[in-house]
Amino acid sequence: MCMRYLIERCLIEVQAYAADPTMPVNSYGFVKLNAVPAWQSSWEGTYPNLRGVTVILVDPYDCSIHESRRFDTFADANAAAELAY
Repeated sequence: MCMRYLIERCLIEVQAYAADPTMPVNSYGFVKLNAVPAWQSSWEGTYPNLRGVTVILVDPYDCSIHESRRFDTFADANAAAELAY
């Protein structure tokens, strides 16, 4: 499912994906800002598998990524605690 949000003049489209063997190959997630891909990841697809939780701070006035952090809660035992802050 793709979600769309309009903030000021910044259209934000978000699609999540799951790294799950029962999912179809090439499961694809993205964040698009005004229809331009700003972040992309996939499960066994053409984009890197950026496993974990990615938090993206978007500046709605210039429609750009202000900050981005990824928390790999599978490989990093501290990632969940870091994400909570």
